[in-house]
Amino acid sequence: MNFHKQIRSFAKISLFIWFIDAVISHSAEEWILCKNCGHEVAEMSDIVRVKSASALRSYNSTLFGRETLIQRFENPGGQQFEVITMSKADVLVDTDGHSAHTWFPSFLWRICVCKQCRSHLGWMFENASKSQKFFGLIMARLIRDEQADGLIIQPGRYGA
Repeated sequence: MNFHKQIRSFAKISLFIWFIDAVISHSAEEWILCKNCGHEVAEMSDIVRVKSASALRSYNSTLFGRETLIQRFENPGGQQFEVITMSKADVLVDTDGHSAHTWFPSFLWRICVCKQCRSHLGWMFENASKSQKFFGLIMARLIRDEQADGLIIQPGRYGA
């Protein structure tokens, strides 16, 4: 085998190894999904602790396989939400920021919906200078990917 064929063989093997590594890495990530449609909203490694004095209740719980701060909030309409905070989320964010009734002082809030099914998943909180942001996602609207794998979809429903 000449030198150029060896280089090409090595390149093919390297590309194959890179591809397998990428597949394993992606499947090894633990995802938080939209409970309504299964869209990958965030990785569990994106969970952060952002505590608010406005919470009706705050507690720590092992959730999605890790210690997580859960906070209960109430909106002006009386609806209560248990929320976890994330550093990032793959959601659509409303363009209008609101300061009224914010749960995190000095942060504006914007509604966030699932990119796939448009279900309301929570809010993005951003400071006025837009240098800091995080997401408050509603626990009841999320599911862990391992939980989703065990769900049964009836034929003829949900596009199946």
